[in-house]
Amino acid sequence: MRRAISLVTAMVAAFMMSAGTASAATGVLYVGDEDYHDPEGCYVVILESGERPHVYNNTDEPVEIYSNLGCNGTPARVLQPREGGQLRASVSLWVD
Repeated sequence: MRRAISLVTAMVAAFMMSAGTASAATGVLYVGDEDYHDPEGCYVVILESGERPHVYNNTDEPVEIYSNLGCNGTPARVLQPREGGQLRASVSLWVD
């Protein structure tokens, strides 16, 4: 059975290669039926029609949710550690 959520990790070289980059967040980021241990960087979530997966930030860092697929601009929402929500459209997520 094909997974309903297509999740692509997009590495943003300018951020990842900058001097002084700290280590990844500690914990797990849950997106639908996917879990990402010690996430870092930009994650693009492409939803198929009708999907509304939950996202839960079980890390020690905030997760920024963008309404575009490139983790740029102003975040539409920020999930604090131990906070969750439901995705209603394709988005990108940024974790420091």
